[in-house]
Amino acid sequence: MTPPLFESISYVPERSVLYEWMNGAEHLEMQRRSFKRYDAKRAKQLMDLFSLEPRKRVRAMSKGMRSALAVVMAFAIRPETLVLDEPTSGLDPVNQRAVLNLIIESAAQGATVVLSSHQIGQVERAADHIAVLQQGRVILAGAVDDLKSDRKIVEGIFPSETIALDGLRRDSRIERLDQSGRILRLTVTADGGGLAETLAQMGAQSVRIVDLNLEDIFLNAVSPGSQTADVVEVR
Repeated sequence: MTPPLFESISYVPERSVLYEWMNGAEHLEMQRRSFKRYDAKRAKQLMDLFSLEPRKRVRAMSKGMRSALAVVMAFAIRPETLVLDEPTSGLDPVNQRAVLNLIIESAAQGATVVLSSHQIGQVERAADHIAVLQQGRVILAGAVDDLKSDRKIVEGIFPSETIALDGLRRDSRIERLDQSGRILRLTVTADGGGLAETLAQMGAQSVRIVDLNLEDIFLNAVSPGSQTADVVEVR
């Protein structure tokens, strides 16, 4: 019998832990016998949503099909808490969007969703709060709206890659400065319009001010060139 605590929790691991010799229907039957919250109608709707064949054995499934079946099993018990580790791995864009919609729907209905993902765009679409982890350490955490507030990106395109940056490096309004060829990007905490004018006076051919997105927040938090950080969403 499933302990009371685990009745309300679903977990989708990054690597498949499905039984190779069992088919989809047998996995769902295992869920039905294990969880009082199991909703057979919900399970069928989700199987249809991902176009999964109940009689197909796991050994014959693609990576995306395995991910989809794990998601079906997790959401079919209507849990209060979901812990999802790269749940869209191997899925095509249509089914990735379907998983994100399930996450948003569950959160709107009161569930807590913890999502670990390298897909920053997906996290940005679904997240209320985030934590950025690097080498097992939280280096940034907070509400997405709070992290974006009062900060902008000022971007200028110059005639050549030779750009005089000394004055900008000492400007207290600039949190981060990135140059990629002729493109200069400034993450600013105040007076974006004034800094845009400064870039124009420096010779920028084109200047624009854009809102900070989650990718910018991520890059500001991790060291340049780091490929090991994860974004974790908590709803």
